[in-house]
Amino acid sequence: MIRLVLALTIVKLVLCVLPGGTADILQQQQQAERFLESRDTLDPTASNPAAFLLGHNALAAGALYAARVTGAPFRFWIRVPAVLADLGLALLLLVIPGAGRRAALLYVLSPVSMLLAVYHGQVHTVATALAFVATWLVLRDQRILAGVALGLATSVRQHFLVLAVPVARALGARAVPALVAVVAVVLVVNMPLLASPYVHRTVAPPAGYGTWGYSILFVNGPRLLALAGLPQLVPYVATVLSAMPAVGAVLHFGWTAAFAARVSFGRPLDPWRAALLFLVGFYAVTPSWGIQWLIWALPFWVIVDRRGALVYSAIAGSFLAISYWVWTFNAKYGIYQVTANLGALSRVDLALYMLAGALGVVTWLYCVKTAWSLWRE
Repeated sequence: MIRLVLALTIVKLVLCVLPGGTADILQQQQQAERFLESRDTLDPTASNPAAFLLGHNALAAGALYAARVTGAPFRFWIRVPAVLADLGLALLLLVIPGAGRRAALLYVLSPVSMLLAVYHGQVHTVATALAFVATWLVLRDQRILAGVALGLATSVRQHFLVLAVPVARALGARAVPALVAVVAVVLVVNMPLLASPYVHRTVAPPAGYGTWGYSILFVNGPRLLALAGLPQLVPYVATVLSAMPAVGAVLHFGWTAAFAARVSFGRPLDPWRAALLFLVGFYAVTPSWGIQWLIWALPFWVIVDRRGALVYSAIAGSFLAISYWVWTFNAKYGIYQVTANLGALSRVDLALYMLAGALGVVTWLYCVKTAWSLWRE
């Protein structure tokens, strides 16, 4: 089995050489350039408005440095961390009790992990792998190492800090070393950011509305209503749409508080299930979305419910694949934004666009169902 996992990793590395990818690749390259030039990477006037912590920037800068030294393109090197993180997750799944070969195979062959590693160009998989390792170490009572791993995960993607709540619940009075390690690692890794006048942006909720779940209906609603001959309903949908940023912030922090209360004071959940609840619950409530976030829940889902992970891989993987195809329409039709130019699409391409949206809604509904089931346990 290890040979198979290694062979699949080599195949994925070869596929990373292929051209293409998402806009995230260029944005991360620009972020890495600013980081290596010792410029403030949190400055919102920069070309990439996202507020990344320094773990993310270090990975992007490492990819850019490797590209400059080897001459291989940045798009290859920025994909390598996700491929290696997938390898680490698969090897760990092989040795975790209750997981084993089928779980590892399900993870590495999932279209979610495959597409996000070899095409998208993102480091979310690294943060996910570190959070997964932290959860495993908690169950082995390796408290300081668990805290270090979770601190590193947080330094790549801030939201994983919330998993300190189930860590504290699982360890009880013995949680202090783990929590101290989390805080220490986050502070040490991100110390240079504390001097930035924009440091507050690191706790802002994510943006990006209209490509996920119920927000698809609101963002596309005005145009679809106009195409259907019902323009009189457009102002009502537009009112809801204009409120999304504010509502999204409330939902983001509201879910974090609700999750913390559920885990701290409700019926006990093991750390795997608690992590999955937090992630799919976040998927369920947020109107904002980055399609690369789909990797967050996958390894935890494989541990908690293998059949559920298989269903999730099928529908979320289809959503990913068709979304990537739809994103090529901008270049195909010479337009800036597909959503604003639906009338320019051919019937086939309009059908694909609508299918991507439908799969986004179906994937979201499956996450809602799973979050509700876990909450009630």
